[in-house]
Amino acid sequence: METARPLFSVVCPTCNRAYCVCNAIESVLRQSFADFELVIADDGSTDGTADLLRARYADEMASGRIKLVEIEHGGVCAARNAALAAATGTWITYLDSDNIVFPEFLQVFIDGIVAHPDARNFYAALVRRHAGTILDEPFSRAVLLKWNYIDIGVYCHHRDLIEEFGVFDGTVPAVEDWDLLIRHTSKYEPVRLGQIVMDYSDSRDGDRLSVTPVQKKSHDTVRRRYAKPRQVSEQDRKTVLDSHFFDGQWYSLMYGDMLDGQSAVDHYLLVGWLLGCNPGPLFSGDDYLKRNRDVAAEDINPLVHYERYGRDEGRLGFLRNKPFSGKTKA
Repeated sequence: METARPLFSVVCPTCNRAYCVCNAIESVLRQSFADFELVIADDGSTDGTADLLRARYADEMASGRIKLVEIEHGGVCAARNAALAAATGTWITYLDSDNIVFPEFLQVFIDGIVAHPDARNFYAALVRRHAGTILDEPFSRAVLLKWNYIDIGVYCHHRDLIEEFGVFDGTVPAVEDWDLLIRHTSKYEPVRLGQIVMDYSDSRDGDRLSVTPVQKKSHDTVRRRYAKPRQVSEQDRKTVLDSHFFDGQWYSLMYGDMLDGQSAVDHYLLVGWLLGCNPGPLFSGDDYLKRNRDVAAEDINPLVHYERYGRDEGRLGFLRNKPFSGKTKA
């Protein structure tokens, strides 16, 4: 007789986290909604993680509540993908082994699924353990294409999206979750649920699977992959050229390998700002957009917005990552 599929599969990659992975596991086992399986992928741990889990959770493994998948060390993408291959749940959620989910974690998602029967993906909120801040923002595709503000640990999607969009991309190992979210949301806008469901470890310890020397390279790769050039109007062109903060010579020196025959101003307006390129050494476009989320959601060039509206509105500009009033030009 075929065993019924669980409603949820909780995917948990881990590597040399014997000191904390059980805290994550216990938080899943305390769920108020009980129709789930926990799929743990041990990414070639050398600290006895697999033996610890087999001994401590023998009953849960025998019942199928916990599945343990062991692979040779291949990184977080390989671990998550191995867990996805073993997962049988209708809905997929994720948990990194240094995070802790609240008892209502799955209940919040099932409530969302019932309330939005046509939706294919959802996200909730988290609290950062050390900073004490909450991450919970309205969905904006334009903002998501610039940086990731939805943590994979509070994201839930139907298993059909695996077949439709594929699994985690190992070529961008530091931002693989961001890449996955961009792919999913290209077709399905996620439902924002708003409830805090996870205690997120915001430590920058060196054993984090997602913190690697190639993080910036991965981030730049994803931005380039999904950046679609914008139209350049003569009005925008004039605004940038007249700006004290645009330095075409500096731009060409900094980003010359990206220009491909375009002028500095045209490249900046077409696609450069979407890739995080600054118009000059005195203005940080990314910082301006991060601190003005409404502007980021409008999908408008940061320097154009600042010169046309932001200065008069009293918004801060950003000089080498430091805010300035911008009321008068330097």
